Amino acid sequence: MNLKIFYLLGFINNYSGGFSTKDGIFQRFSFTEDFEISDHKMAVFKKVVTLCEQLLLETAMENDIRIDYFENQKGSILYSRNIVQLLDNAVKSKSFFIDRDYFLLNEDLFEKFERWDQNSYSYQQRIQFLNGVYDSNFSVATFYFYNDYKKCLLTHYVLRCFADEEDQITMQSYFLTPQTTTLQVSKNGVIASLIRKFSKP
Repeated sequence: MNLKIFYLLGFINNYSGGFSTKDGIFQRFSFTEDFEISDHKMAVFKKVVTLCEQLLLETAMENDIRIDYFENQKGSILYSRNIVQLLDNAVKSKSFFIDRDYFLLNEDLFEKFERWDQNSYSYQQRIQFLNGVYDSNFSVATFYFYNDYKKCLLTHYVLRCFADEEDQITMQSYFLTPQTTTLQVSKNGVIASLIRKFSKP
């Protein structure tokens, strides 16, 4: 399976994300932060589009990507039935959909972890997944998940795969609307080192 699929699975936000197998929507993006256009969010959007284009090319599928902008270019919707189909096919035997096209992913998505071989497929699967989660859910040492507890649990599992004795992961849930669950990681250890790598342009 192409490793870019794991990045895209990590990136998907189920809450207000707009993911839809029926409509061929991969994701809805907001470019604003504190009511201003965020250069960082724009850069992440361009990165995702580029990865989708590369994935379609590498899997010999037609580039059917369409981008619709809304609210005076403050956000967009990325459509691609082929990308959605690739993701659907990738998880069919290891996951399933529930209402509104939510993915219910669990650790069976990944191969058995080979911690000491950074070039192994199982290691890179987890790295790509975390990279996607970082780009869509991370802010200042904390991962934020809105109405997406399953993704939070899977991210926690993947983080623990890399953790060493110096790492600490703190989970908190706030049962508001939307329900918010956070994972905060310590500033030292392997996990912090990985996150610093993700944050580099």
